[in-house]
Amino acid sequence: MVTRFNRRMVLRGAAGFTLGIPFLHSLLSPKREAIAQTLAGPKYFVAMGTCDGGIWQEFMYPPEGSLADAMDAPAGHEVRRGALAVDVSDGTARLSPVLSASSSLLTSGLAAKLNVLRGLDVSFYMGHHGAGHLGNFGISDQGESLPYVPTIDQVMARSEAFYGDASGILARSMVIGHDGMSWEEQSGGVTSISPNNDASRLFQSIFRAPSGEPEQARRPIIDLVMDDYRRLRDSNRRLSAADRVRLEEHLARLDELDRKLNVVPVVSCGDIQEPEQRGDRRGNAADQVAEAQMFMDVVAAAFACDTSRIATFLTGDANTEYSFSDYSGDWHGDVAHGAFDSSVERSQRESYEALLVEAGQTFFEGVFLYLAAKLDAIDQGDGTTLLDRALVQWTQEAGSETHTQIEMPVITAGSAGGFFTTGQYVDYRQERGDGDNGSPDPGMLYNQYLGNVLQAMGLAPEDYRVDGNGGYGRLHMGGESWYQGYDAYTSAAVSALDDILPFLG
Repeated sequence: MVTRFNRRMVLRGAAGFTLGIPFLHSLLSPKREAIAQTLAGPKYFVAMGTCDGGIWQEFMYPPEGSLADAMDAPAGHEVRRGALAVDVSDGTARLSPVLSASSSLLTSGLAAKLNVLRGLDVSFYMGHHGAGHLGNFGISDQGESLPYVPTIDQVMARSEAFYGDASGILARSMVIGHDGMSWEEQSGGVTSISPNNDASRLFQSIFRAPSGEPEQARRPIIDLVMDDYRRLRDSNRRLSAADRVRLEEHLARLDELDRKLNVVPVVSCGDIQEPEQRGDRRGNAADQVAEAQMFMDVVAAAFACDTSRIATFLTGDANTEYSFSDYSGDWHGDVAHGAFDSSVERSQRESYEALLVEAGQTFFEGVFLYLAAKLDAIDQGDGTTLLDRALVQWTQEAGSETHTQIEMPVITAGSAGGFFTTGQYVDYRQERGDGDNGSPDPGMLYNQYLGNVLQAMGLAPEDYRVDGNGGYGRLHMGGESWYQGYDAYTSAAVSALDDILPFLG
């Protein structure tokens, strides 16, 4: 007898609990045996991305004179590095004008766990984008169209090499902020993940505090549903190959649901308070920081309880969610483009650039460093902190010139369990021009950095490769001869994309 199935199945649990389950798309990739390395313990990943506006090099980076060491890169040019040295004056600690914070927050100890990477590029012009932060270079409104790929956070989220035993995980990834940063692969293609910007709802999804006595152990009805699906898959000869694939994908989803429904959350994670949602924050940098910190508190608590290990946070601008500035006008048109408008006086461009610098410093101190310090305060009991097991990265939509992805700054905190060397300022540029008004110089490919991150999180290149090249993300050499990255990357650079970046490993 063939069992008939509706599009929506209803699962009933203890005490009459009812849950409607739609016919879902693929969540899990096929199981893979190869992993890049044996993990000593869980690792954690946070990606923060900011939008709209290039920060001139003299404001973003530490002094050139700190680059005391050099080595030849496989890409064919010299790479330089220096130790991050904090300059403290009047209660403010500085690595650069943007990378500044209270000396009580940006300590020498914390600086030793940071990296400042300069000279990482996307090889073609993208213009505006969100998913490019994490490797989906096909998502841009001015760049060349490429096939979509999942972003690296979602590659990790579905990887056994990263999660291993996920029996205690309530959310494989937390997507927060503006939409468009995180993309996942489904049977219908690669699609964007809508962010969760209700902090209370995010909190509840990560921490389900027990009420009363624990539920009696039971075999969920989901097992019976899965048995019926398996019978249909295995016995019906009329089932098409495409429908068989859809059933396999649905079984994977049901298995994931079964795991989540049977999680017993860890509740001994300290004094965790459910956050309250705040009101409108546009044009008020302090409120924007407070809102972002509320989400960072949830992220840190989820990591401490090990109920999730991945988070992404994409900002908007003054016209959407966050500019991290009190400026309430047209941030994109006035500020981001105004700082590079050669038709106006330089003094006017500098005034707009000053707003970009101020906003960048506010984000660095109030959000990025806030989370890094919070993770670094969580002792793992083995001489390490939660930050030591993590990689927290801050990337920007552009490099030193608005909407141009050349010389993009990448600021990181944490060594991903000792995988990365930290406490460094590394300059990957091929040449070092004087640069006026933010004019960038090409360096090495951002694809290589993204692949390095996946390797740091336990994946091998064969686990994530999307084409015949190394690194992560489609490798596309654009045809815009005016673009600084045009014809700038050698075959040796492409051949080395699976290598760990110089000085980073």
